Amino acid sequence: MAEQRLTMSKAEIANALRLAGYADDAIGALLTELPVDPVDLEAAAPTLARHGVTRGRLMDRRGGSP
Repeated sequence: MAEQRLTMSKAEIANALRLAGYADDAIGALLTELPVDPVDLEAAAPTLARHGVTRGRLMDRRGGSP
């Protein structure tokens, strides 16, 4: 069975970050570092983390719990 990778379009990532309260300039800076669309989230994890975007931080900013 082939491994399925979790991907999101850059537009979906931008929307998720806006909903989490990230500023548009921070979102724009992040998106310029993501080379392909759709984005493989596992491969992009180091880039996302450099910008402070992690699963835990997104959950916190959206009021979720683990």
